[in-house]
Amino acid sequence: MSRRIEQVNALLQEELSGILVRDIEFEPGVFVTIVSVDTSPDLGHANVFLSVLPFEKSKAALKQLQTAAHQIQKTIFSRVSMEPVPKIHFVLDITEEKAEHIEVILDRVKKEL
Repeated sequence: MSRRIEQVNALLQEELSGILVRDIEFEPGVFVTIVSVDTSPDLGHANVFLSVLPFEKSKAALKQLQTAAHQIQKTIFSRVSMEPVPKIHFVLDITEEKAEHIEVILDRVKKEL
């Protein structure tokens, strides 16, 4: 990954984190964190990986962000001075859920031994 892409990823993560805190109101008790940003080499698209706690609320939070994506995109466009500004795509990061599932399986295996 080029240094420029790394810088764009960091910039987008910082700006998006601020937008989530200031402009998006999630249900009480729902915490959304940007885990990482992966921008395409041509700067056309950026996948924004999200962690949502509790995980049961993740689909609702993702839908809320997808609904607000156009406004979020406009806010980013007005705040960063780069061209092109990548089109944002929100993606759930399910690493935590997978890790929890593996832990449950390992616990079952331990009990059976």
